[in-house]
Amino acid sequence: MNRYFSMLLVIPGLLFCGCQAGTSGNSGDQIKTLHKQEKFKIAGRKKKEPEKDSLISGFESRLFNAWPQGIYDSVKVSARFRKDSIRIAFQNAGTELQKEQIVNEAGKLLTDLIVYELIPFWYKTRWSFEGHTEVPRQGSVACGYFVSTVLRDAGFNLNRFKLAQGSPSAEAYSIGVLDSVKLLEGLPYSKVLEYFLTRNDGLYFVGLDYHVGFILKYSERLYFIHSNYLDSKCVVVEPAKSSEAFFSYRIYIADITSNKNLIKSWILDSKIEIVDESDL
Repeated sequence: MNRYFSMLLVIPGLLFCGCQAGTSGNSGDQIKTLHKQEKFKIAGRKKKEPEKDSLISGFESRLFNAWPQGIYDSVKVSARFRKDSIRIAFQNAGTELQKEQIVNEAGKLLTDLIVYELIPFWYKTRWSFEGHTEVPRQGSVACGYFVSTVLRDAGFNLNRFKLAQGSPSAEAYSIGVLDSVKLLEGLPYSKVLEYFLTRNDGLYFVGLDYHVGFILKYSERLYFIHSNYLDSKCVVVEPAKSSEAFFSYRIYIADITSNKNLIKSWILDSKIEIVDESDL
């Protein structure tokens, strides 16, 4: 009997020790597995960041080193031929889905045309308040005329004088073409960037308190392309966060790249109606 009770007392102890041993072994395996997972995650982050940095570096290299190719008038003619081809494809599209796909691709093509083919001719063109030249690097160009002339030369059917002479808000609503115009007020740059992070990469028009220009959004970066009335006093592209001219209490934002109504107007050569300040 004593031996029986002794065995009963020993077995739970062995089971307890066995459980401890098993738990200890599993814990070690879990710790090893956890360490492997942590290493994998860390390695993953380190692997992705250089790729992202490389993409941004490549993008900025192309943007900041863009150089005029050929003759400006020839680029304008080429742009119109390409737009005509897109219009024919759009009109011959059999379904709404096909038309939507054409509009989406046209928005990207238009953005590249403006940013990489037309605007490089304008870099270093002098700024002046009354400047309204339509020939890059000859004479001077005010911020509004820079925007309106580039859009006209890209193939938009608009009156560049009326658009340029409007207020920043009126220009935004004219370019918006029935699409919603976003107004940001009294926000620091971090909040402005936060808004753009919810938007697609691409080109935007921005109307500021006393200035207008283009914002090019790529990944988590914003680039301001404008006829700068400060510092350099010429057409430039620069990071928005370091551009003194970009800081404004009010910022009116009109999408260009992803604005389907605007892109359709470009494709079909529909006239862009200029909004008057009194209509707002």
